[in-house]
Amino acid sequence: MRPLIYTKAYPDTDITDLTLELSFGKYFYHIDGIDDDSEYEVTINGEIKELSDEKTEKLDRDEQNGTKRQEEKLDLEHIISIDKASEIAVKQAGFGEATEWSLDRELNTTYWEVSVKEGHVKEEDIKIDAQSGDVISVEKD
Repeated sequence: MRPLIYTKAYPDTDITDLTLELSFGKYFYHIDGIDDDSEYEVTINGEIKELSDEKTEKLDRDEQNGTKRQEEKLDLEHIISIDKASEIAVKQAGFGEATEWSLDRELNTTYWEVSVKEGHVKEEDIKIDAQSGDVISVEKD
């Protein structure tokens, strides 16, 4: 799973974080990427499929030559879909609907973090292993 717009703009990078959120009735992807020398932050308007905010920052010398890239890149092979992650999260919570999604990495595990909400009353953030679909943790707000 590599968003095509990001891949075309930054073909030789790895994704280190991907977030999908709803803002003012529109979905936006926020993607962080990395290559051997720089980090990239990109926002994509999900409705019109267009890059809107792009930032580039050089890596520190000790992070270059693939060091930070290997530590932070997401394993995007065989991950469950955002729809499947939403289904698992809502089932785990037992209420509401998925409203925010983030794909991240911790200790070599790529995971979905899905926020499930029911109005302004209930909210849970559920971490799901992106390859196996197993629930890793649940945080109630």
